[in-house]
Amino acid sequence: MADKENATSEGQAKGDQKLSKAKADMSPWPDFINERIALWDKLMARHKEELAKK
Repeated sequence: MADKENATSEGQAKGDQKLSKAKADMSPWPDFINERIALWDKLMARHKEELAKK
């Protein structure tokens, strides 16, 4: 059982190293990000408008 625990610990440490290799900054952002932000703004404006009517 101790061997399994050590193997798991080593596997987690290796997994952490893989995460650190990822790009920290996406420049420029993918196009869909701006589309989602625009959609969010549109829906939030609609939501606030409906709340103001109540």
